[in-house]
Amino acid sequence: MDRKKVCKKSSAKKKMMSIELKREIIEKHEQGVRVVDLSRQYGRSTSMICSVLKRKESIKSVTPAKGLTIISKLRTSLHENMEKLLMVWVTETQLQGDTLTQTIICEKARAIYEDLLKQTPQTSINEASEESFKPSRGWFGNFKKRNGIHSVVRHDNGRQFVSGEFEQFTKMNAIRHTKTSPYNPSTNGLAERYVKKKLSEAQGLKELKKPFVKGLKELKKPFVKGLKELKKPFVKGLKELKKPFVKGLKELKKPFVKGLRELKKPFVKGLKELGKPFVKG
Repeated sequence: MDRKKVCKKSSAKKKMMSIELKREIIEKHEQGVRVVDLSRQYGRSTSMICSVLKRKESIKSVTPAKGLTIISKLRTSLHENMEKLLMVWVTETQLQGDTLTQTIICEKARAIYEDLLKQTPQTSINEASEESFKPSRGWFGNFKKRNGIHSVVRHDNGRQFVSGEFEQFTKMNAIRHTKTSPYNPSTNGLAERYVKKKLSEAQGLKELKKPFVKGLKELKKPFVKGLKELKKPFVKGLKELKKPFVKGLKELKKPFVKGLRELKKPFVKGLKELGKPFVKG
């Protein structure tokens, strides 16, 4: 396939329509402008114009959040309300001095959305399934842009965090840089609570270890005693087996020795017969 054609197709796919543009198209169509004329005027295909007109009710009713220029089919008023409530929660949490991560915010967003979904009456099961929400990395990035949220790094004035290179890195990536008070761990509550939680878990493991070790020691006693009891008949049995075995060896030894003696006589006699002509010569 020609490279120019591929480039044209890829550029055509990337063309997006903002909410304002869609509303303008709907308004002109209601004034009597034909679909073909709208397609020529805005440089879009007739199928795209028709799909916008089919969704005109949802496009008119939606109130886009701050910074939102593109609306998808899956975005409804529930998403708008969820993000508003989520932003309130984020603000309150930051004022309390707690650190928020992407995972924490996404989990809270899912919980708020599910609560709103329960409160909203659904006309059918299909409608409820269409309004499913899975907070992804892309949604989180757009949510931060829409609400002006910046990533925050909080540290305890370590040398690696107060260097010029780190300061430059935070500015380039739009990261807010905050410092805790030296020798005052309570100002970094989330990290300290995490350490405290891990320490309590380790202490709990130690407490569980004591009865476990004690139980092993209690089990060891009857186990060793049982081995000793089994050892006695085993050794006795070996001794009993040894007697006929040794006796059998002795019985086999007699004809073996007797046979060697019988073989020795003709062997010695043959050597003497061979030695006579040698001695005579």
